[in-house]
Amino acid sequence: MLAVLFGLLTALCLAASHVLMRRGLEVTNTPFTGTVVNLAVNAAFLWALSLFLVPATAFASMPWLVFVTIGIFVPSLARASHYRGVSLVGVSRSTAMLGTSPLFSTLAAVAFLGERPTGYVLVAIPFIITGVALLSWMKEQGQWRGGGILYSLVAALLFSGRDALGRFGLLRFAYPLAGATVVATTSSLVMLAAALLFRPGTLPFRNPYFFASGITAGLSYLFLYSGLHAGQVVVVAPFVYSHPAFVVGMTALFLRKFERLSGRILVGVGLILAGMLLVVISEAWRA
Repeated sequence: MLAVLFGLLTALCLAASHVLMRRGLEVTNTPFTGTVVNLAVNAAFLWALSLFLVPATAFASMPWLVFVTIGIFVPSLARASHYRGVSLVGVSRSTAMLGTSPLFSTLAAVAFLGERPTGYVLVAIPFIITGVALLSWMKEQGQWRGGGILYSLVAALLFSGRDALGRFGLLRFAYPLAGATVVATTSSLVMLAAALLFRPGTLPFRNPYFFASGITAGLSYLFLYSGLHAGQVVVVAPFVYSHPAFVVGMTALFLRKFERLSGRILVGVGLILAGMLLVVISEAWRA
């Protein structure tokens, strides 16, 4: 059940990071800057933890290639692909496609790691995917363009690849915090390089919400990789990608923005929570 706990904590921290980023963008509408600050603070926070909690010898023995590879592609290139999808097919369509990540995570875990999801998990995944699609859906102009769908699917594949590759590395390495730190550091360096190359002079590090978003993102990294170390991808991933359900509640609680609780939102949240409950039942049954 430890993997379930870490998966749930990951979802909560991802939701908090999302809400804080959204609040920061209301103060300073600079999403690129917000992303760079988020990743830089994330990496700095994890290094501060690592200095106290990870022995120096761990970094000498870790599978660097695995975690550096993850950091290059996720979240930097994955987010870029998602944003490109948004520009072509709209927010709701692209987010709905991104919501298929737990399906791809499960397929990768089965194909490359030999994991065997229970029937409960196989039912939970379409519940969560459908719930995310319902929460993200909105009326907007545009069409299902092939290029936009492709970019959105690439983003989903990159996030799911992170889950499987992270589990692969942590099967051979006992320090998930160290792995998370290297991933975050690589991602922040990629984004900082992009900022210096394409948007020099656009990095005002003054928005406190961006900093807070980076801290909660750092916690989500810690819990995600701890979960991948403690249990299978097919258990952790459904929780990780359930975070939109928590975003709805946190937005109302902390941003005081109450959406009308339409049937679509209620069904979406209900499906996600039902999917999470099925994974909990599955793990309880295994135990």
